[in-house]
Amino acid sequence: GLYSRSNGLVAMFSRLIMDAIQGVAVSFFSQQRRDGLDLKPAFLKAMSYITVLNWVFCALLALLAFPLTGVLYGSQWDESISLTRWLALGGACAAPITLCAITCTAAGRTDLLMRATFIAGCVTAAAAIAGTIHSLDMLGRMLALASLIGTVIWLLTVRSTIGFGWRELLSVLARSGATTLLALLLPVILMAVYFQESPFNRLLTLILLGSFSLICAPLAAVLSRHPIAAEMSHVFKQAIDK
Repeated sequence: GLYSRSNGLVAMFSRLIMDAIQGVAVSFFSQQRRDGLDLKPAFLKAMSYITVLNWVFCALLALLAFPLTGVLYGSQWDESISLTRWLALGGACAAPITLCAITCTAAGRTDLLMRATFIAGCVTAAAAIAGTIHSLDMLGRMLALASLIGTVIWLLTVRSTIGFGWRELLSVLARSGATTLLALLLPVILMAVYFQESPFNRLLTLILLGSFSLICAPLAAVLSRHPIAAEMSHVFKQAIDK
């Protein structure tokens, strides 16, 4: 009930974005390996794109959990709001995992893929059991922690395959983090000053804050000079030319 509602919201990113990216990324990374190219530059570039998209999505989901839950499911499901926010944090922590799995597959290291999958799966199972024993809210916290641990496991696995540097990775993640913070700045202020968590019209809150967020996210990418800004500019120019 409550868990399925919360998890459904968080899983939207995977269904809408990652499923589309995965097929393209597997082919691209496999081609890079067949051409004898170093996978590290492509990995770090893809990591910057995936993390910024995922983090902005999860941050906005956590911020808008109250109006979003009310609009989609009704106020009777308000108990799931806290869990939604914890699962959103877990989703943000787990952002690099899919790319790590794709990289291992493209590099032909199915042994590492299976090992990391097994270890991370055991961590998640243990966290789920420990959290369920206490409460639903604790379940969300434990799953968020398990996502963070799982990401570390996967990054260590990929690092042994393509040899990226921790400073290189942290630089990528810091840029995505800065973009996310900038994208959330105005929506957070508006939420704190005008909306907060009250029975105020949830649909109007969702529309207004969602609209501001759609404007702020691209601007944040430009202001932080995130690599995805160049891709957005390229797509925009192509759309104009057509």
